[in-house]
Amino acid sequence: MSKIQPCYMGIISTTKRNYRGQQITAIIDSDKSLTDYLKQVTIKDAMNLFATAWSEVSASCIAVCRQKNLGDAVGEQADSNSDFDGLDEADAREAEERFEDYEGFNNHDMLNAKQTLGPVTEDMAGSGR
Repeated sequence: MSKIQPCYMGIISTTKRNYRGQQITAIIDSDKSLTDYLKQVTIKDAMNLFATAWSEVSASCIAVCRQKNLGDAVGEQADSNSDFDGLDEADAREAEERFEDYEGFNNHDMLNAKQTLGPVTEDMAGSGR
């Protein structure tokens, strides 16, 4: 079981509750007996009910479920450079050299990597590392 599974349980239960409400409304609106209604329901009908039920799950419900189950892990945004703590420009250059030595890694790949990593190395240089 995933560590964040409980986060989804609240969202899933809300969606199921909304779906059951959609089913009851559809049964009442159909003017048919329960048995007759259930005989004529298609997968498409069920998917449409589910889509409506999911659209009724509010962003605040999702946020509350995430906050309740994950706590501070979803609260504040981490420093965008925190993944690079302890790295300096020499480390970035060493990584570039290792990429160049990697078999199958061509100049086009290196250019893409430099474009992607360029802002990171600039951030590291700007932070005094």
